[in-house]
Amino acid sequence: MTRIADTFAALRARGEVGLVPFLTAGDPDLDTSETLVTEMVRQGADVIELGVPFSDPMADGPTLQRAAERALRAGTSLARIMDLVRRLRRVLDVPILLFGYYNPIWRYGAARFAADARQAGVDGVLCVDLPPEEADELKRETDRHDLDMIFLLAPTSSPDRERAVLRRARGFIYYVSVTGVTGARDTLPADLGARVRRVRAASPVPDGAQVVAFGAGLLGGLSAVPAPEGAADFTAIAGVNGLSAPATQRDLFIWLHGKRRDELFVRALAWRKALLEVADLSGEEHGFRFRDSRDLTGFVDGSANPKGDARRTAAIIGEGDHAGGSFVMAQRWVHDLAGFNALPVADQERVIGRTKADSVELAGDAMPPNSHVSRTDIKRAGQAVKIYRRSAPVGGVRDPGLYF
Repeated sequence: MTRIADTFAALRARGEVGLVPFLTAGDPDLDTSETLVTEMVRQGADVIELGVPFSDPMADGPTLQRAAERALRAGTSLARIMDLVRRLRRVLDVPILLFGYYNPIWRYGAARFAADARQAGVDGVLCVDLPPEEADELKRETDRHDLDMIFLLAPTSSPDRERAVLRRARGFIYYVSVTGVTGARDTLPADLGARVRRVRAASPVPDGAQVVAFGAGLLGGLSAVPAPEGAADFTAIAGVNGLSAPATQRDLFIWLHGKRRDELFVRALAWRKALLEVADLSGEEHGFRFRDSRDLTGFVDGSANPKGDARRTAAIIGEGDHAGGSFVMAQRWVHDLAGFNALPVADQERVIGRTKADSVELAGDAMPPNSHVSRTDIKRAGQAVKIYRRSAPVGGVRDPGLYF
């Protein structure tokens, strides 16, 4: 998950709203912008929106038009704003969003822009004049570099339009509260709250960095809608040489993810408090990041995951009563690291089915039929079924493993 998702998840766990100030980068100059952003964060800003000045800001009122003119006269450019973000990243860890129009990005080049933005420390981008139907090139590059591309909805958006935008959403939804250009208002629409609640209820943007899953039995008791076809309680899986994989069915599974252990703990406490009177905590695992996202065997997990928008297609039920949901299967593996590490690397690669250094899948006769990759391929009618995998090393030196 990105810094933006982590920030909103932490705010939600604390029962707080976020402060997201905007300023035009380079107005009156970039040194002043650096000072202002640093002070905003010191005063409590949770996310920073840096406006990229443009010569024809058609969606903006006179205040932001004049700010863009001053910034451009001072020599502000997209490349210099990237340098500003690099300097800010030396002292700040809050999410930074580039906010503006598509023309400067198009001139810069979508691929170069996404790569440079990620390297500089940018977390997301919002182009006010780039609708989802025309955003494929930029979104492909922002997804590739794990940048949140933020889309807009407005009071004039129809329900069909809302659904189309929400299907491509990442990070958060920017809901324009009023019609017309930007600028101060004396009042807001009376039905604004109802509109926001409707969009939030329909939004597939994750409720923070978390997954909540219900066992088939509990799900049937919570809703008049029957459990989705194929949902069933776990049963033990018989293995070879008398070994088997035990199965423990739970009614509720909650997965929390983030970069800060203290914030994860706060969110876990909030869940525990909310469920204290109706559920017992039967198990808890604490995962961690190991080297460059490898598991404890030294191999990269999830390298076969779908990329970009294909992730949502693989993970989300597309239609029917449970559209927007997923099937979730959780596994806790225990590693015999001493035994595995005693094998030559070539043998380890045959056990897994991928090379260890660069995670390239073995091909042809080099792929053993009993390798991990071969035995975890899912096919229906001869066609591979794509799933989306997330995992984290768990345990300690006495019980190292992988939560998958």
